[in-house]
Amino acid sequence: MFKDPCVRLQKGIYGHPESEAAWDTHLGKHLKSKGWLPVGRSPGAFMHAVSGSMPVVFVDDLLMLSSHEHTSHL
Repeated sequence: MFKDPCVRLQKGIYGHPESEAAWDTHLGKHLKSKGWLPVGRSPGAFMHAVSGSMPVVFVDDLLMLSSHEHTSHL
Protein backbone atom coordinates (compact mmCIF):
# COMPACT_ATOMS: atom_id res chain seq x y z
CA MET A 1 0.00 0.00 0.00
CA PHE A 2 1.29 3.50 -0.89
CA LYS A 3 1.38 6.05 1.88
CA ASP A 4 2.09 9.19 -0.23
CA PRO A 5 2.25 8.33 -3.97
CA CYS A 6 3.33 11.80 -5.16
CA VAL A 7 6.46 12.49 -7.19
CA ARG A 8 7.92 15.59 -8.86
CA LEU A 9 7.33 15.51 -12.63
CA GLN A 10 10.41 15.74 -14.85
CA LYS A 11 8.37 16.97 -17.84
CA GLY A 12 4.87 18.24 -18.48
CA ILE A 13 2.00 15.87 -19.12
CA TYR A 14 -0.33 16.68 -22.03
CA GLY A 15 -3.46 18.31 -20.63
CA HIS A 16 -1.90 18.99 -17.23
CA PRO A 17 -2.67 22.52 -15.95
CA GLU A 18 1.05 23.31 -15.57
CA SER A 19 2.10 21.97 -18.99
CA GLU A 20 2.03 25.39 -20.65
CA ALA A 21 4.17 26.99 -17.94
CA ALA A 22 6.68 24.11 -18.00
CA TRP A 23 6.98 24.25 -21.80
CA ASP A 24 7.27 28.06 -21.79
CA THR A 25 10.12 27.86 -19.27
CA HIS A 26 11.90 25.10 -21.21
CA LEU A 27 11.53 26.70 -24.65
CA GLY A 28 12.23 30.20 -23.32
CA LYS A 29 15.54 29.05 -21.87
CA HIS A 30 16.67 27.70 -25.25
CA LEU A 31 15.39 30.66 -27.28
CA LYS A 32 17.12 33.15 -24.97
CA SER A 33 20.41 31.26 -25.38
CA LYS A 34 20.10 31.82 -29.17
CA GLY A 35 19.47 35.58 -28.98
CA TRP A 36 15.66 35.68 -28.74
CA LEU A 37 14.21 38.08 -26.15
CA PRO A 38 10.83 37.82 -24.40
CA VAL A 39 8.23 40.37 -25.49
CA GLY A 40 7.04 42.26 -22.43
CA ARG A 41 4.94 40.15 -20.11
CA SER A 42 3.45 38.04 -22.91
CA PRO A 43 4.19 34.37 -22.24
CA GLY A 44 5.28 32.55 -25.38
CA ALA A 45 6.11 35.69 -27.37
CA PHE A 46 9.74 36.35 -28.31
CA MET A 47 11.57 38.69 -30.67
CA HIS A 48 14.96 38.43 -32.33
CA ALA A 49 16.89 41.70 -31.91
CA VAL A 50 18.70 41.44 -35.28
CA SER A 51 16.03 40.14 -37.64
CA GLY A 52 12.92 41.43 -35.87
CA SER A 53 11.36 37.98 -36.33
CA MET A 54 8.84 36.93 -33.73
CA PRO A 55 7.73 33.41 -32.82
CA VAL A 56 4.52 33.11 -30.82
CA VAL A 57 4.16 29.84 -28.93
CA PHE A 58 1.05 28.42 -27.28
CA VAL A 59 1.71 24.98 -25.79
CA ASP A 60 2.47 22.92 -28.93
CA ASP A 61 1.44 25.51 -31.56
CA LEU A 62 4.07 27.79 -33.10
CA LEU A 63 3.48 30.82 -35.32
CA MET A 64 6.47 32.65 -36.82
CA LEU A 65 6.20 36.27 -37.93
CA SER A 66 9.08 37.48 -40.06
CA SER A 67 9.89 39.69 -43.02
CA HIS A 68 10.24 38.07 -46.44
CA GLU A 69 14.00 38.62 -46.54
CA HIS A 70 14.43 36.34 -43.50
CA THR A 71 12.17 33.59 -44.84
CA SER A 72 13.25 33.44 -48.49
CA HIS A 73 15.59 30.52 -47.83
CA LEU A 74 12.72 28.33 -46.52
